[in-house]
Amino acid sequence: MLVEHKKPPGKVLLWPQGTSEAVREYELRLDSEWRFIALDAEVAATRDYPLLGVKVWDAWPDLVGSKVHTEYCAVMKTRIPRLFDNYYEPMQARHRHWVYPLQGGGIMAHIEEFKVAEEEKLG
Repeated sequence: MLVEHKKPPGKVLLWPQGTSEAVREYELRLDSEWRFIALDAEVAATRDYPLLGVKVWDAWPDLVGSKVHTEYCAVMKTRIPRLFDNYYEPMQARHRHWVYPLQGGGIMAHIEEFKVAEEEKLG
């Protein structure tokens, strides 16, 4: 079971444009070599092979060079937490990523998936 992480206290955040609520939440942990060391069952179920020990960029090569890749690399390098939103076309969903450095190396990400309004998909 993953350790619960609290969102930064006192922060007021707006929902991503065209969304009203988070529909799913995920957590994952990556070691300093980008390998999965812990992940939710829902994340694990997205692939037909075990993800523990697999590098995240091997499991999702389409993310290399993306905003997710850039932001995760920034946290890994600077050891400073980051918060960002991203639209992921293959899932047709917006995700809010809370990314934190782990003690001893690696990172942890709490990801919220949002419904996308139909008009936003079209526009």
